[in-house]
Amino acid sequence: MERIDKKACRRFLEPVTPPSSDCGLFLVESLKYIVRTAVKIVGHRRLLILCLYARGETPGGRPKLAFTMFQASDSFITYDHDPDSKTRWRTAMLDNLDKEYGFSFRKCAFYSRPDEQRVLNFCKGRSEEGFNALGWMQVNIREKECRLRVRRRQQKVVREFQPLRPLPGDLGTWLGREILPAYFYYDAKKGAKKVRGVCSACGQESELEGVRHNAKGVCPRCGREFTMKSNRKHGFLCDRETASVVQRLRDGELVVRIIKVYRSHRRGESAFLDFYEETRVIVRQAKDGKFKAYPYHHSSYDMVLTPWKKGYPPVMFLYGPNFNAETCGYLYTRNLKRELNGTPWQYCQLEPFYQGVHDQMEVAPYLTAYRKYPAIEFFVKLKLFWLASQIAYRGNFHDGEDLLRQCLHELSANSSPNSDTTDVYRSDKSI
Repeated sequence: MERIDKKACRRFLEPVTPPSSDCGLFLVESLKYIVRTAVKIVGHRRLLILCLYARGETPGGRPKLAFTMFQASDSFITYDHDPDSKTRWRTAMLDNLDKEYGFSFRKCAFYSRPDEQRVLNFCKGRSEEGFNALGWMQVNIREKECRLRVRRRQQKVVREFQPLRPLPGDLGTWLGREILPAYFYYDAKKGAKKVRGVCSACGQESELEGVRHNAKGVCPRCGREFTMKSNRKHGFLCDRETASVVQRLRDGELVVRIIKVYRSHRRGESAFLDFYEETRVIVRQAKDGKFKAYPYHHSSYDMVLTPWKKGYPPVMFLYGPNFNAETCGYLYTRNLKRELNGTPWQYCQLEPFYQGVHDQMEVAPYLTAYRKYPAIEFFVKLKLFWLASQIAYRGNFHDGEDLLRQCLHELSANSSPNSDTTDVYRSDKSI
């Protein structure tokens, strides 16, 4: 969209004859402005010029020019003649020029029929009423400008995730087998000591004794703990969980992909499992040298090129928390060694930390904290998971550092002269 030349417009601030002070329209109390129009070539562009006149300062005085609007086919701008105005050039539409809804319909009127006809001809007859036609034209221009801004903004997001690879192919199997709650579905038989059923985690059949509805048990095939469910008694079962997948995006950059998984099972029907990616968190080094997290969330609102928007999803809805905003979940560890190898997080001990805490975790804060406090590696190697979590998620580094020095001092004092403790330190001593 080509901008309007403001310098050229200053020579056409009043290209029309002011309305007569004896005009009967000025006697209508509800009218605030009388509009005169002209079509001129301004800055090599054909523009529709609207001059908005207010009543004179005294009864019968000369009308005062308040605004001059320059309307092009793809843009518009308004010059404010008020000497006390903070903004001389304004970009508001005619309806919002006086900060009042429906301003042009209730507070403005054309001075003559030819003035209105010029607007209709310029707007190509989009309506039989001049203000209505001009309003629709300006609304369409604003929508095109908005789409253009969104497109430019989303082009950056598209380039951001261009090198991103697909999710692991076995992710769905891993979610159903190891993350979602396991059930043992069986058909009850009266008087039978052993009951045959199917484990929802591994999908294999087995015979068990002492089977009761909603009782706990362990699958002899895969070792998962499950809940026993009779096919005749259980109702609608619905489970949902959160998982994280870490992948290398570029050199020195990682992306944490937050996955939401749902599984539903109605009685007499097959279980349905679905998962989707809700949040992406890029961890990279900023211009100030610090490693920071840059989140993006999936949103179909105002989608032009990509559904990914900057920031986290809304935490709360109107009547409760938003499950999609949760970033704490189970960690997919099958690809960690390959993805972290050769990156600044090669020795971050992410997988040992996750296996040591035996709980869900938020990955991005751990990755950023490790680059700020590399001593987290030594805490994890010494199996001081609680202290490592204090540093990673609460920033209590100095207390943990002092305790780590004491632990290393005691280990070195109690170790034999032939024992090798350098594997704890590695080559870079950062504490």
